Amino acid sequence: MHVYDASMRVYLVVKRKPLAEVPVLYRWLARWVYFRIGWASDFGVEYQGVYTDEAEARYAASSQGMSYTTLPLNGSLPEETCQFSTHDFPLSDASIAYRRRQLPLQAVPVAGMEQLRLLEAKLDNLVGGNGQPVNGQRDNGQLGPVNGQPV
Repeated sequence: MHVYDASMRVYLVVKRKPLAEVPVLYRWLARWVYFRIGWASDFGVEYQGVYTDEAEARYAASSQGMSYTTLPLNGSLPEETCQFSTHDFPLSDASIAYRRRQLPLQAVPVAGMEQLRLLEAKLDNLVGGNGQPVNGQRDNGQLGPVNGQPV
């Protein structure tokens, strides 16, 4: 396993035949398979470029059949199909669905795992082994916000 800096990312832009040119039934089936199991054929994929800026990659991928995905620089994702970061087809009618997809496995930078471990340790101090607060303690915002929401 290679540990990488989360800020070291690149954006790969690729082109393939647009699904809009495929009959509706096949388009539906291709998207169902993609969103259900996270698999898509790489047949016909043409690599267009690699960018260090996401806005430039999105702009470069703003043609029919184009997409971009975020990849770690000088690192590899695991062999298992996983979600790392952005994967989008900017001009697709399903662009929002591609950006909101949630795969069962996610690749998380080491820094993110450290934050989760710290939060878990704080929760262990507040909650007994049976899931009940220790001595009637409550959070009262002591753990701080997570994604803008109190823990």
